[in-house]
Amino acid sequence: MSLKVSISGIRGIVGESLTPEVILNYTLGFSKILENGAILIARDSRLSGEAILNLVKGALNLCGRDVVDIGIAPTPVVLFGVANNKKIAGGIVITASHNPEQWNALKLVNGNGKFISQIELDKINEFISKKRFYFCLL
Repeated sequence: MSLKVSISGIRGIVGESLTPEVILNYTLGFSKILENGAILIARDSRLSGEAILNLVKGALNLCGRDVVDIGIAPTPVVLFGVANNKKIAGGIVITASHNPEQWNALKLVNGNGKFISQIELDKINEFISKKRFYFCLL
């Protein structure tokens, strides 16, 4: 099964199409398109969620981002949290929603508390294709 990339998420089967490299690339590209500020993160209760969360948090920290981890929470909580806190630049929800357990996804939330637009996704994909990431190792 192939990776499904859209404005509603980067979805795949963990370890097959949703690999650590894919997770890192989309996390780094997402960080690059956002304004300055922390990233709000939540996940669902899938077994793969905590490992993906740790990978995402580490990548964001390497980009110089603070991470606000709210644990297991539904997607609308992240949307609301980003929309109503000016110190939060965006959000990531680690959930594949209705898909089977072996699936997981990154749902990317822009600074307005909405899922990223196609234009934002195109910018992320451009950064990924050119490997133009910024790491802040202070």
